[in-house]
Amino acid sequence: MTATRYANRQDIDPIEIQDVRCTLQAHRTGDHYAFVVGTTATTSAWTRWSRGAGPQSVLVLPNCPITGPGQDETCSEYEFHHGAHTWQVDDPWNPEEPAQ
Repeated sequence: MTATRYANRQDIDPIEIQDVRCTLQAHRTGDHYAFVVGTTATTSAWTRWSRGAGPQSVLVLPNCPITGPGQDETCSEYEFHHGAHTWQVDDPWNPEEPAQ
């Protein structure tokens, strides 16, 4: 898994990160983001890229603190992300888990 390869690295070159997919709700404009690794209890490293390009940067962003109705876990995206929260989006790579 890509995230575990970078967990203990001090320097991460975005060109080394491959096989990523955007985890945000489907969108036609704006940058794409993929989780790389959790960095602290409240932050995570994310890679960002533009449509048609590979990963261009690695950013440490605060975790999204929002929880869904009746849920104990927070959204798995970064804070202030565009689109719906993770429990509101169908994952096309895991069709057996519909959005709630």
